[in-house]
Amino acid sequence: MFKKKVDKSISKFDKIITWFIIWWALASIFWAASKTSTWKKTLNKWLNIFKRVSVFSLHICWKTALKVINIFKFKK
Repeated sequence: MFKKKVDKSISKFDKIITWFIIWWALASIFWAASKTSTWKKTLNKWLNIFKRVSVFSLHICWKTALKVINIFKFKK
């Protein structure tokens, strides 16, 4: 009976602004960290690992595709 009515659109707007502030703070932290040499070395290591894994997985995928194609090719 004595409950206060809250406009829902105001609370949605507050959530949007809050998330905007949080993401802005995280982006500024990562931007500042990206300027350090330790961050650059770590990022390069992770990129090299990602490149190796992706090249290896693509190699396996194409090898498998070629084997499947050869199996169907020789069945004639």
